[in-house]
Amino acid sequence: MLVPIVFFIIAAVAAVVLFVAALVIWLAELLDSGALAAVIVGAAFALTAWIIYSVSVRQSIRYINDRMETVYEVAYAVRNWYKLVIRFLRSLLLALVK
Repeated sequence: MLVPIVFFIIAAVAAVVLFVAALVIWLAELLDSGALAAVIVGAAFALTAWIIYSVSVRQSIRYINDRMETVYEVAYAVRNWYKLVIRFLRSLLLALVK
């Protein structure tokens, strides 16, 4: 079940890499400069990544961060109750031993 998904991801990554290489080669022939073509394509992908981060990923990270704060607050409350129960049981046991 997992193998086809892995092969699909590998094929998709290979297709993207080949597309980017072809784009850089085409732009290099058009501009007569391989370095300039690489910089332009790299800048375009960097801009795309920044837009994706700004629009969607940042909100997801903020949501996960809020959920983690809630988990920490609940864990802190459970820890305090645990300590309270341990102290109560310890005092109860000491009272029974005497």
